[in-house]
Amino acid sequence: MILYAAIELRYGIEYLLFELLILTKEDLTESEYQKCLRKPDKMKKMLKNAEAPYNKLSKFSKIVLKLTPNVPKLMFWDLNKLLKYLGIASEFLHFVGSQSDTYASQEWLIKSIARLEKPLEDIWQSVTQTAGIGLLKISTMSPTAQDVWGDFLAGKISEESVEFRLKTVQTISKMQRKKL
Repeated sequence: MILYAAIELRYGIEYLLFELLILTKEDLTESEYQKCLRKPDKMKKMLKNAEAPYNKLSKFSKIVLKLTPNVPKLMFWDLNKLLKYLGIASEFLHFVGSQSDTYASQEWLIKSIARLEKPLEDIWQSVTQTAGIGLLKISTMSPTAQDVWGDFLAGKISEESVEFRLKTVQTISKMQRKKL
């Protein structure tokens, strides 16, 4: 039971990381993906060094969606937490111990179930209580939003400046539509 839960947790997180990688690196090649398979450190590095680093894109997307009316509740994964959960799952796939001290021990089983339960519950709640991942694709943004994104990515402006600039553009667009 523990082994199956750990395998499913690990595969689920690996697939989720793959989805995040696709969203942050639109031109991802199969060979690039193969390089980070089953290598959490390489996956984390690719997500942080993509054209749209995951954490920056996540912050930017939150700001944009905050300014958009009637957006459903979306999830923005904590990359460090996902990688921690991946490590927890891996502990059960690569451990050494006698049968009597592990799977045959009720105390070990109870502790192991509790250890796997937190990541599983956290991920389950995130998935079931939101409408999905909320990352924006850079290629589908308006030119103005892409300019703001570029400045934010380069560290030229803060999150507050992103919000201010996008609100300003939003206000100007509304005024222009009213004139028509």
